[in-house]
Amino acid sequence: MASPPPPPRILLCGDVFGRLNQLYKRVSTVTKATGPFDALFCVGQFFPDSSDDQLNELMDYIDGRSQIPIPTYFIGDYGFGAAKVLSNARMENKGFKMDGLKICNNLFWLKGSGKFTLHEGAVVGEAQHEVTDLTCTDPVISELVADIKPRIFYFRSYRLSVHYLVLYRYHVAGTKGVYYAREPYLNNEAVHVTRFLGLAPVGNKDKQSCLANPCFNLPLLPLIFRSKECWFCLSSPNVESHLILCIGENFYCTLAKGPLVEDHALIVPIEHSSNVLDVEPEIEKEVERLKKALNMYFKSQGKEVVFFEWVSKHIGHTNIQAVPIPVPKASLVQGVFTLAAERVGFKFVESNSNKDTSERRFFLKIQSSRKVSIFYVELPDGTLLSHSIEGNEKFPAQFGREVLAGLLNVPNRADWRNCKLSKEEETKMTDAFKKRFENFDPFR
Repeated sequence: MASPPPPPRILLCGDVFGRLNQLYKRVSTVTKATGPFDALFCVGQFFPDSSDDQLNELMDYIDGRSQIPIPTYFIGDYGFGAAKVLSNARMENKGFKMDGLKICNNLFWLKGSGKFTLHEGAVVGEAQHEVTDLTCTDPVISELVADIKPRIFYFRSYRLSVHYLVLYRYHVAGTKGVYYAREPYLNNEAVHVTRFLGLAPVGNKDKQSCLANPCFNLPLLPLIFRSKECWFCLSSPNVESHLILCIGENFYCTLAKGPLVEDHALIVPIEHSSNVLDVEPEIEKEVERLKKALNMYFKSQGKEVVFFEWVSKHIGHTNIQAVPIPVPKASLVQGVFTLAAERVGFKFVESNSNKDTSERRFFLKIQSSRKVSIFYVELPDGTLLSHSIEGNEKFPAQFGREVLAGLLNVPNRADWRNCKLSKEEETKMTDAFKKRFENFDPFR
């Protein structure tokens, strides 16, 4: 059986204001770094405010003197020159044009309502009545598109009926002139959290982000765990949000509650998950970006960092722990973990530091595919030590923390409950970290 096609790779853009030269220059840069992409969706105002120069720039593309490098869809059908440019397209609209009205090669105006295939089964829908923003959804409820299985992209109006019928992953808007990303939230009956993104205009003076690359290839699995007691689910009312350092598309970084040492941090999946080893490579890159940022930050503080994780179906919400250690202790980490393992009754499998990150992660994925629990620790030199926990083997839940507590001569801090701070102290600690981490934050 043929494998299903990969999900489409989409770029989202804020108000364009006719600045297509700047837009496609930026798209080219992003494509070289993380592309290719299948389509570009523009929210907010697509046409210029009042500049003849900007309109001339736009007309160069429409008349074919400049080439549009990627299929581009827009909904902001207003602004200087919009009526003239769109008049022919309006005449061609017979009331049943669902796949966008073609303005020129690779440029489409989304108007009216309907849905159409964008890329290998992905569907685009449009909603009527003063469309001002883009909502990306997955999935949609059965009553809306009962026969559609793939990802859905919705252009949402302000009508509440559309807002409440659609269960979506991304809600993207322009027109406000700023970039804004709020914490993901959970809609009733949704199987994924929703992320709201407000995108800045193309060419804005403050150099705020005007492009976004949403990720639609998360596995379509239900949120089987929705306990309000989960500390790590961003949609939970009990999440310790005052400890959060930065938020990405699929992961966030937070300070540990009851830290072993100062700046003890965690890398946590936004979606509730007990195992992130089976995610797509594109999503996994975000973990590596965070680890690299923490590595650079700790080096700037004159420290090294040890990462460890216990991957187990018995763990509610997994996290990767990042514990800074003094540089003189770095060479001792492997020996201490090896000795501790022998005392517990097992031996680590070592993955050479000469292997690149993808090879080391692949090594872990092979073990994870056997449906066993895994504990692994990544040493400062990149060496990976791992142990597959078979059957009824009893593995110490705090093994990684206990070993490092011994290495750092703070055995009384092995239990996080002995290290709890007041919320005021935690907030001050978080604010101080964020200031020091500002230049290393990979999501800025």
